[in-house]
Amino acid sequence: MTRKEIGFSAAMAATGDAGYAAAKVGAKQPLSRAHEMLRRPAVQAEIRALQLARLHNDLLPLAINTLETALTDPVVPWGSKMVASKIVLDRVYAPGEAGAGKDASEMTGDELQTAIDRLRREASARAKPIVDVEPVEQPKTGAFD
Repeated sequence: MTRKEIGFSAAMAATGDAGYAAAKVGAKQPLSRAHEMLRRPAVQAEIRALQLARLHNDLLPLAINTLETALTDPVVPWGSKMVASKIVLDRVYAPGEAGAGKDASEMTGDELQTAIDRLRREASARAKPIVDVEPVEQPKTGAFD
């Protein structure tokens, strides 16, 4: 990637404004240049990587701290504490995934069967059918046919 593409990717990931990002790296026609840069797979991948890093490094810790404050601060209303509790529980124990996050030795028989059924459905969905096709011989033709 060029220096301008790297700068564009950083500005685009931070702001989401392609025209601004292109202008920031000195493009004479920011909108058309932004369109060109956004079509490049390397630029798209860089923007995604920067956004994902921002999500994990900056926003996720803030969100977790906010939930912790909502749950531990005595002045936070009870209803807000319940909402925060539900968010935490829903993320730790995803609904519909019986036994999720548990070791197989800790699961009940029903949880094991549900997990087995889910894995079979996933394997079936990912399976690709194999079609046996016998090659058909093409009639031999000459140069003048």
